[in-house]
Amino acid sequence: MLAKRIVLIGGSAGSLIEIERLFQLIEPGGDIAYIVLQHISPEHNTFLDTLIAGWSSLPVNVVAEAMPLESDHVYVGSPGQLLSVQDGAIHLTPLESSDERYKPIDHTLSGLAPFYGENLLAVILSGTGSDGTLGAAQVCEHGGSVFAEDPTRAEFSGMPLSAIRAGHVSRVLQTQALPEAIQLWAGQEPATAASPDSPLVSDEQAFQTIISLIKARTGNDIRAYKPATIRRRIFRRMSLQQQPTMPEYIQMLHAQPEEIDRLAEDLLIGVTTFFRDPEAFAVLEKEVIPAMAASKQADQPLRVWIAGCSTGEEAYSVAILLIEWFTAHQQAPRIQIFATDIDNDALRSARNGIYTEAALLNVGAERQARFFELTADGYRVNKMVREVVVFASHNLIADPPFSRLDLVVCRNVLIYLNADVQKKLLNLFHFTLNDGGYLFLGSAENLGSTGHQFHPLSKPWRIYRQVADAGTRSAPQLPISSASLSRRHPTIGESMADSEAPTHQDAYYRGLIAEHGPTQILINDRHQVVFIAGNAGPYLETPLGQPSLELFGMIRQPLLLGLRAAINRAKQNKKKVSISLPIKSAASAAMATTHIDVLPIERQDRDALFLLSFKLDINAPDDSPPSADTLGDSWVLRQMEREMTALREDLQQTIEQSRTSNMELRAANEEVMAMNEELQSANEELESAKEELLSLNEELSVTNSVLDGKLVELETLNVDLNNLLYSTETATLLLDEALHIRRYTPACAKLMRLIPADIGRPLDDIVRHFSDPVLTRDCSMVMQGLKVEEKEVLSDIGRSYLRAILPYRTATGQIQGVVLILSDITSIKLADKKLRERAHELQWQANLLDRAAPIMARDLDNHIVFGTQRRNSFMAGNDPMPWAKFPMIY
Repeated sequence: MLAKRIVLIGGSAGSLIEIERLFQLIEPGGDIAYIVLQHISPEHNTFLDTLIAGWSSLPVNVVAEAMPLESDHVYVGSPGQLLSVQDGAIHLTPLESSDERYKPIDHTLSGLAPFYGENLLAVILSGTGSDGTLGAAQVCEHGGSVFAEDPTRAEFSGMPLSAIRAGHVSRVLQTQALPEAIQLWAGQEPATAASPDSPLVSDEQAFQTIISLIKARTGNDIRAYKPATIRRRIFRRMSLQQQPTMPEYIQMLHAQPEEIDRLAEDLLIGVTTFFRDPEAFAVLEKEVIPAMAASKQADQPLRVWIAGCSTGEEAYSVAILLIEWFTAHQQAPRIQIFATDIDNDALRSARNGIYTEAALLNVGAERQARFFELTADGYRVNKMVREVVVFASHNLIADPPFSRLDLVVCRNVLIYLNADVQKKLLNLFHFTLNDGGYLFLGSAENLGSTGHQFHPLSKPWRIYRQVADAGTRSAPQLPISSASLSRRHPTIGESMADSEAPTHQDAYYRGLIAEHGPTQILINDRHQVVFIAGNAGPYLETPLGQPSLELFGMIRQPLLLGLRAAINRAKQNKKKVSISLPIKSAASAAMATTHIDVLPIERQDRDALFLLSFKLDINAPDDSPPSADTLGDSWVLRQMEREMTALREDLQQTIEQSRTSNMELRAANEEVMAMNEELQSANEELESAKEELLSLNEELSVTNSVLDGKLVELETLNVDLNNLLYSTETATLLLDEALHIRRYTPACAKLMRLIPADIGRPLDDIVRHFSDPVLTRDCSMVMQGLKVEEKEVLSDIGRSYLRAILPYRTATGQIQGVVLILSDITSIKLADKKLRERAHELQWQANLLDRAAPIMARDLDNHIVFGTQRRNSFMAGNDPMPWAKFPMIY
């Protein structure tokens, strides 16, 4: 049966111990197929399938073309082949070259993620490098899960640490905890199988409660998302946190608010790579960019909006293509790229422009050398590219769009939004584009009912050109949806529960407060106006030029110095400060006194705010100046003294701040110098470590070659030994120290009842077909180093065997068993018997001849070698040559 869930286990050659621990604990069940891949050299031979078969009870297969992925099976990848899965069957692609960028885990995960989605789990184990990081990003984007081994416990922390730093890991676990976590993950129902009665569908109130908690915690209203997308993400977090029902999960959200942040981050899916879908960027490079550049005058910039830029890879990719085109045509780059997102964390990463080596997989070596700089933290986009891209926090649904654009890139954003919001956004893009501008969407997105507004340039890669018809343009109404996706924290005066316009009654109440209430201005720590309540006309004025919310650019001049000093004192002392300053009344042109209270407002985990309260006192006797006809020097002097006092306080504050800043800069400089020395020392240590690693790598290569040679010798020796054992007709039995059977030759089956399953059984448990009552005793004597004489034994069918017992010695001469040899001597015994009978017969004939006639035999040297008794009596005479009378037989 084909598996519904896939668990891909990835590591390098150093993950063998972790794989052994993992499969020793994994049990069948969960409708899972396990794929094991190692990031090793394509030329390296592996015996991983044989090893896993010894560790696990699951069937183990080496991947082959068209092999189906079945439940409760283990599939081991082959080095030098790229693995993909289609319709539940494995497909293999040979590696064209042994490139150092060979990433089998990334390649397989990227192919599996779109097909299996939430039913795919990636497990990143010990290993060097970053293979698996990009694949983990694809798994997260399609709703799957990623587990990583704890880097502090891993033998090689490179691979799990790279995935963790990229933010794609759901859980970090020790190896022994992974099997249970996998079983818990497999215990969840697939998202596609959810029924209307499931908790995610029926408990609408709990669902809305979770949405409200996210909005109250982060300011992120996610109602514009597709409900199915939100539910799947909530379900995924519930599964990872082992919360079976929504009410229990809500209790956890109340008890652990940080889980709300994690859920919100899961909903803000920020997965992107450099030159994602290279074929699509090829269309952009060859057709779109030349057309856009050709339509521009020499002084006109080319304007691009990257909506939903995430961590910036896509924005920098477009910038690189544009810079390459302008450079190739020997023109100065006239580029303005606006890259926006609602995730401030992602924007910070994008502005830094620092990426790992794994992130540059689709960046060619030439582009990498030209547009990236190697730093201690990774590869950083160089200044030339960073200067043409402006990153900004922007709510695609609620904030005003950019205008006069030549290209809008909005990939893999619309698929998470509901159909109504998608339609309004596409109309928005049509409005913001110049006539004939281009729209670049994700591969899974389409125009829907707005297709008449765009002409397809590349349907497979969703690149469109705007139809230049001014009659179809209409200014969009903002916000597009009341469900604002902004991650910015609401300011005082904004409603956390509703973003709609106030009712008529609310407007009436606000008018009364503005007319009769005190004037209050709320500023942040950077002196920017956040909110204004009441009539601020007597105190603020609109400056000329570009509008600004900076307080000191708007406050009236007579209040500037005193207010700056009061704010500095409140910031330093962290308590309320009150001052009084003269100002000319706008209503009567008379001088009045303004009482100002500066109240610092501390906020946990946020920047401080300052509430400025203004009260105008026209009837103040001390500060009221004389009329114009009696105006004298005394009032002017008082006014100048007040300004001088305020100026003196402001100067004193500035001097103190300068001293503090100078001390901090000195301390920071010393720290930087110390850090520089430490970095130099660390660099030297790294260089030494690199040399040691290179040396160790060479030694390992030599050792590996030696081991390969030894393995060949061992295989040859094993084949020779097997042929020797199975071809000999001598019964030979090898016993270990406990006299248990270690090995035997086939000839032993004639004398003992032996089968292969008897390996390891005691000798006395084996039924013998010969009589030898002292066999065990003699074997024990040989084990003790004594010598036992050979002995003749008789089988049950009457055959004779010569039994010899020899010690089994190791290479060092230590006795670790005995060798029992039973040689068949039946034929020898029969020949001996026949020889004895023949000798007896010859002896009888000789005796007969001895009595019958004298016989003598001599050799060629005339030496007598045989003679009968009658010959002796015949020789007793005086004849000197009696043998002449005998007939000679030669």
